Amino acid sequence: MDAVIQGMPRMRALIIDVRDNPGGNYVLAADLAGRFTDQRRVYGYTRRRNGPRHDDFTGFTEEVITPSGARFGGHVLVLANRHSFSSAEDFVLAMRSIPGVTIVGDTTAGATGGPIVRELANGWTYELSEWIEYTPQKVPFESVGLAPTVIARTTADQAAHGVDAVLERAMQLARQP
Repeated sequence: MDAVIQGMPRMRALIIDVRDNPGGNYVLAADLAGRFTDQRRVYGYTRRRNGPRHDDFTGFTEEVITPSGARFGGHVLVLANRHSFSSAEDFVLAMRSIPGVTIVGDTTAGATGGPIVRELANGWTYELSEWIEYTPQKVPFESVGLAPTVIARTTADQAAHGVDAVLERAMQLARQP
């Protein structure tokens, strides 16, 4: 991302597409979002599992982005949809906290949880959610997702004809002063 930002010094708008993204690493998602903020921002909270009972959790822990790497100060548009999961949602959540960022598309999947993978003696594996994640207003979004700033959807007919209405809408918004 630093090379992209530095390689296009006159770029006024940037479109980042996290549609159909199953996730990855939430630390990297926050680090990437740091390229677009000019100050430390609390973008959400987590409560981590902390005990044997189903409802044993820690208190709220801030999720923070800070300026990092090459900074881009132009208009950023993030494309998201119902298939944006896990750390892709962390990225959307972080980007929503930055003024001048527009989320375009559909609501995200609502599946963050930070899975922990464990293995049984017979080789089977299972996953448990490590945390509950919250918006800056301390509202959980598991099974709900994060709504876009601008709703845009591609119909089946448009997709069949090679039209990406979400990207086209983002490009329209990027051209606005």
